[in-house]
Formats: sequence, structure tokens, C-alpha cells
Amino acid sequence: MDGIKIKIDTFYFRVLSEELPNLKTLSVCSCGLENLDGISFIPNVVTLIAADNLISDVLPVTEIRKIVTLDLEK
Repeated sequence: MDGIKIKIDTFYFRVLSEELPNLKTLSVCSCGLENLDGISFIPNVVTLIAADNLISDVLPVTEIRKIVTLDLEK
């Protein structure tokens, strides 16, 4: 299934927050993610794994007060 892309954007994060309000761990590895805009809509995330993406601006993560583990390895 190589080459399949899922569009992850602010809307995606907003839907996740509505459908999974107690979400604690989010893994979005290797999915072509270019930014984390909207991640603040998921305020209960403690672990965010977003390795192997194209993220250059980590500022949106600073809005998540409960985050303990962050993996943005390229």
C-alpha cells in the first residue's frame, strides 16, 4: 500500500478531538505531514509520535500543556 496519503490538517485534528475527547496517544508517522496546525484541538494528548514527516515548525505543539513525549525524528 505504498504511496497512499491521508490528508492530515486542522480539520482532521478537530474531528479527532470531537470523536475521541480523551485521546492520550497519537501516532501519525510517515504520512507526509507538513505541519501540526490544529494540534491544539487535541488538548489531552500526552504522547505525540510524528516521526518521518516533513514538519519544520513545532510551535503548535507548545499549545498542548499535557504533552510529555514528542517524537519528530526525521
